[in-house]
Amino acid sequence: NTQIFVMHRDGSSLRQLTKSGTNLWPAFLGNKRILFASNGISKNDTFNIFAMNIDGSELEQITNDHDYMNFYPAISHDGLKLLWSRSTIDARQLNLYLASIGKI
Repeated sequence: NTQIFVMHRDGSSLRQLTKSGTNLWPAFLGNKRILFASNGISKNDTFNIFAMNIDGSELEQITNDHDYMNFYPAISHDGLKLLWSRSTIDARQLNLYLASIGKI
């Protein structure tokens, strides 16, 4: 399993933020939140997009797909749009999605 960690620039204060499943493609939302994809937090084994505070608190599930895999979350520079990849479980279809978001 792959987990998400944060630390200071000098390498001190290493902290593990996720604990279960595979957690990939973290993207910072300013200096307070992190977007990432995970298959270990949702009720099924597919990858969904999540957000959490930089200290690991206030976990929020953004996508909730049972038949698709959601990957590579990215936020627009103005913080108003979320872009991510979504594919069928058999990987025969791959699409990009762009959604307007409120405050994540």
